Amino acid sequence: MQSDAHSPIGGPAVVLIPDADTAAIRWSPVLLSMLTNAGFRVVLFDHRDCGAAANAPHGYLLSDMADDVAAVIGQAGAGGAVHVLGAGMGGTIALHLALMHPSLVRSLVVIGTTPGRSDDALPDPTPELVDSMVARAWAGPPVSREEQVVWLVELAELLTGSRYPFDEAGEVGRAAAQVDLRPVGRESGHGHAVVETRSIRELLDQVVQPTLVLHGTEDPVYPLAHGEAVANGVQRGLLQAVDGMGHEVGDGFFEEFGDLVIAAMRAADERASADGRQ
Repeated sequence: MQSDAHSPIGGPAVVLIPDADTAAIRWSPVLLSMLTNAGFRVVLFDHRDCGAAANAPHGYLLSDMADDVAAVIGQAGAGGAVHVLGAGMGGTIALHLALMHPSLVRSLVVIGTTPGRSDDALPDPTPELVDSMVARAWAGPPVSREEQVVWLVELAELLTGSRYPFDEAGEVGRAAAQVDLRPVGRESGHGHAVVETRSIRELLDQVVQPTLVLHGTEDPVYPLAHGEAVANGVQRGLLQAVDGMGHEVGDGFFEEFGDLVIAAMRAADERASADGRQ
């Protein structure tokens, strides 16, 4: 793991958990600015097998990656429970974290996530996405730096819905930064972890932290039913379906819904303070 913290020091901490095979440098600068301007301390990290983090032997599960996040929280010296925001696979890891290390989590925000990719009760990725991913696999991994950047940009476009225009220029810059950290296109252990980890849908009623679920109606990876299962399963879930959004989250999404994210975290802080005074 590779972690970093953004000021202000002493503010309530927010840990951002990236999606599969996504380096922390790809988080929207709009989100980072909104959180720090609101007084939150933002903690970023790279998953094992991704970005600036070390490679890891394959065979780990999302529960192991949740333990990684618990270690990040300890290293950050957050001084108690933190807010956790996760996207895609990162949201599922956030749910595992809340189950396995409940004292570390004050609130959850999960975007485009699922209780488990292996859950037969929830819909599969869209046929269009499956066909596209098969074609990408048959084409073979990208080799040159330019090919790797294009490979990432094309993937991001596949996952972008109709609500927000695809920011090709910005995506090229983010993809280049990720490629410069680590070559992409090789298989990491993230896909195995997502597929092999058992669904926690039937355990979600043990998640007691307030949980804001944001989910696009055009998410091709996890159709809306996945987000509905999370919001309905946890004890204190709130679902915000985002019409026309896909699986990719970027500046446009946070410009529109960032205030909702911050309001949810502040409400959790106020409740924690009130409970502490009782």
